[in-house]
Amino acid sequence: MAQVPVQTIHRDPQLFYWILIPITVVMILTGILRHYATVLMATTPKKQDLPAIREQRSLLRGINLRTNANAISAPAFQARKDYLVTAYEKWSFLERAKYEGTSGTEPDDGSRGDGRNDGHDEGEHGYDCATNIDYGVD
Repeated sequence: MAQVPVQTIHRDPQLFYWILIPITVVMILTGILRHYATVLMATTPKKQDLPAIREQRSLLRGINLRTNANAISAPAFQARKDYLVTAYEKWSFLERAKYEGTSGTEPDDGSRGDGRNDGHDEGEHGYDCATNIDYGVD
């Protein structure tokens, strides 16, 4: 049987200088151009006023308290819950300008008839029907 000839590829020794280096330079310049085009096209973020930030953070504080209720003792949870509920009822954390013209202490006027607070203050297992918050207390 005849042997299969070994295939060899002869390449130009200048291949590295004439092909690979220009491609690398073009790719780097393309990346830099894309970066600056993205930076120039991006809009500056809108600055929020202090009451809006305070409202968002207080709502996150309430959500975090509800989520991590099982990680703290019952008296500590009750004290924090009472503090937040009192502050929410006094509108200490809420942005008033957003809710001007609404009646009562709730942000909406209650005329939607969505079934919230149907005469029940607190449901079974620590579920507050008026605000739809499950405090995780049995």
